[in-house]
Amino acid sequence: MSEEQFITERNKRMLFILWIAYGLQVLSFFIVDQRIEQSLQPHGFIIISVTTALVLLIKQPAIGMWIVLSGLYLYILYFNINYPLLVNILFFFFGVLASSFYLNRKVLMISSSLSSVLISYFFLANFNEISESFRRADLLYLLLFLILLTTFLLIYTSYIQQIHKKLKQEETQAKKELTSKKGYQNLLFEHAQDAIIVYNLEEIIVEVNPAFEKIYGWAKEEAIGKRLPIVPKERLEEASDRTQRLMQGESFSTFRTKDQRRDGSLVDVEITLSPIFDDDDQVIAMSAIIRDVSYKVETEKYMIQSEKLSLAGEIAAGVTHEIRNPLTVISGFLQMMNEDPKNPYPTYTNVMESEIQRINLIISEFLVLAKPQADIYKQVSLEELISTTLTLFETELHLKNIQVEQTWDTSPVFLHGDENQLKQVLLNIFKNAADAIPSGGYIRIEVIQTIYRQQPAIEISITDTGTGMEPEVLQKIKDPFFTTKENGTGLGFVISDRIIHSHGGEIRVKSKVNHGTTITIVLPVIHP
Repeated sequence: MSEEQFITERNKRMLFILWIAYGLQVLSFFIVDQRIEQSLQPHGFIIISVTTALVLLIKQPAIGMWIVLSGLYLYILYFNINYPLLVNILFFFFGVLASSFYLNRKVLMISSSLSSVLISYFFLANFNEISESFRRADLLYLLLFLILLTTFLLIYTSYIQQIHKKLKQEETQAKKELTSKKGYQNLLFEHAQDAIIVYNLEEIIVEVNPAFEKIYGWAKEEAIGKRLPIVPKERLEEASDRTQRLMQGESFSTFRTKDQRRDGSLVDVEITLSPIFDDDDQVIAMSAIIRDVSYKVETEKYMIQSEKLSLAGEIAAGVTHEIRNPLTVISGFLQMMNEDPKNPYPTYTNVMESEIQRINLIISEFLVLAKPQADIYKQVSLEELISTTLTLFETELHLKNIQVEQTWDTSPVFLHGDENQLKQVLLNIFKNAADAIPSGGYIRIEVIQTIYRQQPAIEISITDTGTGMEPEVLQKIKDPFFTTKENGTGLGFVISDRIIHSHGGEIRVKSKVNHGTTITIVLPVIHP
């Protein structure tokens, strides 16, 4: 409670006491005098009414305090002037007590001094009327009593002031701690990497943090006050069951599911659900803490696929010689037959030779998956890497009238990696891009700086104006042996994806039929 609130509260109580005193005065006069006109004299009523009105009109509590005390002393003066009795003189002590009510030593000292002067004056001025039962020396006792009472009240007031000051300090400290706690909570809420959503019992969103906007795509202003289609239709039933259990006070520790973004795409998330209780342990709201685990899920899938491919590669490496030896013999005989002008089946033998070459290619790519060769990591210039790789396609690009455009918004970039492996990735991508463009088109290469896993990185986007891919094809491009090419092995993208992951990066693919394909490679960079 502030000082002004404290004084305002005391003013109200003092006005209440004054009106009680007036009521007792009216009652006592009626009992003693037995006359209604004597009991209802307006002077006291006017003094208290004016005092009350002034306090209510003047909104400054400190001024109101002096008005209340002035009204009290006027009320006591009125009785001592009109009714010179010792009992009325003693009412000046009430002024001192009333002053102590405000826990202000200055006010108490002024009130005590004023009461001393007024007691002395009325005692001496009306001594003859009250001398029948008291002597002049009694003034000394009255003043001594006043001094003792004042001393006691000063000590009491000092003590109460200390308590009040201490309580005020504790209140201020508690407010600071509460403000600080709320500040920390706000900081945590605003800067948390996980999305935080607060729902009411009607599942209306009442609060979200910035991470929610980043993961789901809705702005805060769009989300609050609405029910958003975050849960996919096929998962509505299980989500509704969780909500009902939340309303009953049950919590849900981290579980994995799929949610829906604003653009309709699905995102893998881990969610923790908790009910929010009021002071009576009643559920008043629900909270959800959501973590985007898309990368984690992709990594897990990649690790499983990588283990399978590695096993297949190791098996292939173990039987390579056993397979290639007879293939070499067969290939040699087929070449002899194809060179023999008397060969009665040239069509068949040519197909057989082509398929044997394809088998050799598959075996070679299996060997890459097995990775028997040692990685040679070194500083690699990205600009030189792209330039060297494009040189290998100059003839094919020229024949198909394909233009290459490059955009670099960064200074020379250097990677730490195996140059041959990175070149193989670019070869696969450029080859696929060229194959996707029937005749005449563009391959655009854009290199920009970015942040990946909280570290500086480079983003290489390679966009072609080719035929693009159907959604179902796009979903299968990471599957081993899946290919839409007549002579493809279905391992090129799998190998490229594995190489980029081993270099601490990732490959992203976007494609639309008749609009082309964009393959984005993200890799960490080093300073030369």
